[in-house]
Amino acid sequence: MGIKEVRSYFSSHTGDEKKLLKLLKFSFLSLDKLKKNGYIGECKESIDYNQIIKNSKFPEKSLPEKYVVKEILKNYQNVINVAHPLTQVNVNPPPTNLSIVMSSITAKYNENGVWDFLGHSAAISEMLTISMLADLIGYNKSNTGGIFTFGGTASNLYAGRIGISKILKNSRDSGLRNEKVVFICSELAHYSTVTAAIWLGVGKNNIITIPSNEKNEMDLKYLENTLKKLKKEKVSIACIYATIGTTDAFGIDPLFKINQLCKKLKINTHIHADAVIGWVYLTFKGYNFDLIKDKKIASEIKYTYNQVEQIKYADSVGIDFHKTGWTNYLSSCFILKNKEDFKLIERNKESTPYLFHGSGYKPGEYTLETSRPNYAQKTLANILGLGKEGYRELVIHLFTIRQYFEELCEKEGILVLNKKNNFFVTDLRLYPNKVEKDYFKKELEEQLPLKKIEEINEYNKKIVEIMEKNSKKEESTLFSLSKKYKSTKKGHPIYCIKSFPMSPFIEKYHMDKALKDLLRAKKEVTPI
Repeated sequence: MGIKEVRSYFSSHTGDEKKLLKLLKFSFLSLDKLKKNGYIGECKESIDYNQIIKNSKFPEKSLPEKYVVKEILKNYQNVINVAHPLTQVNVNPPPTNLSIVMSSITAKYNENGVWDFLGHSAAISEMLTISMLADLIGYNKSNTGGIFTFGGTASNLYAGRIGISKILKNSRDSGLRNEKVVFICSELAHYSTVTAAIWLGVGKNNIITIPSNEKNEMDLKYLENTLKKLKKEKVSIACIYATIGTTDAFGIDPLFKINQLCKKLKINTHIHADAVIGWVYLTFKGYNFDLIKDKKIASEIKYTYNQVEQIKYADSVGIDFHKTGWTNYLSSCFILKNKEDFKLIERNKESTPYLFHGSGYKPGEYTLETSRPNYAQKTLANILGLGKEGYRELVIHLFTIRQYFEELCEKEGILVLNKKNNFFVTDLRLYPNKVEKDYFKKELEEQLPLKKIEEINEYNKKIVEIMEKNSKKEESTLFSLSKKYKSTKKGHPIYCIKSFPMSPFIEKYHMDKALKDLLRAKKEVTPI
């Protein structure tokens, strides 16, 4: 093989688009043939990863493109088809066609969003999208700054790092020495807050978790007492993470009251809104809720919007478009109310002599990543394509589906744990026998033996496992399991079964089937 043959693997500077499109078409159509029930590819009980490692070897010879595609497609085993209406696993949406096309374009032209010199399209897409979102949040667009990054975990890292720099001015250079620094979050906050504490050197033992109330939001009285105690002990509070839509129960922490509490106690800390899921309710800004036919749904969505719109009181916000933005991975952004805060984490210019010359857009001067794909373009495409009205229709439709399923479950006597929370997710806890009305409350209070609670946890886990097994054999519903819907009084986890529909193609009859599949799996579990 010579260089001419090697060149055939690339698109030249003059084009070759037809060849590329032909290969894309071949790949997509080949994958399409592998779809069966709610999966893509062969469904196996398990995959032997050790055997895969054993058989791997870096090849000597080049191979034809179509042959390579066929080989790669063999890896599509047990792949969940996220567009299927019966696929209702945790926050995993089908991406729009627009976002897929934009991802392909960004892959082809391979811009590095670290500096506009290396990617003007990436820079423009990022600035446009951040400004649009700032407007939606209610920030002053002129003062706002933001970046796209590798996930909600990254947003929490940025918030934590900026928070540390605010209270410990020299920490960027000298690090954390003998200072006592803490993060604060709800007990129901995403585990990535722990990741942030570990990676930033704060330590997981220095995360203070605030208990949640019956609405699954941070207990304000407990928070106030905690803040007073920390202030008295002269402990540095680097960041308060307020969750705007917890993963399981969709609890929304009361940001306005948290903000006011910090002002009242004269505590200067960074407040971050982890709104990676809940942000989508902001698209109801300026909406006439009377247009929703079902008045109960209208009232509940309006109530949720009024909670979510409080994120404007946060110093920073994290949003995931690969969750409730219906783009493909990765598509997350971190938005600062005051763009000057980025200066707290800037690199020393001497460390990058080969980058960032002259004027222009240079986010790489302060981003964690030094290699940044054009994350924003697919998000911008969805914003322009769907607009507020498209996102609102998705929320209303999925909310209606969720409410219908809740009613089905209650008629069947199944406990719905999150009735007071307004999102698409339905959290269920099943019992082998009929139980009294306040049984779950007794579990929370540990008025039952711990062994019994653990047995019921295992019972719910087995139901989900059977549902997964059935879904691989036939067209059947796929739910997911959460191993910590909430904790008992003494900190022991309580499991729940989750239905999280995200497909725009879902209808009420799919939820009829979902209930049948759930009850069928329940029957197949050996009683405790």
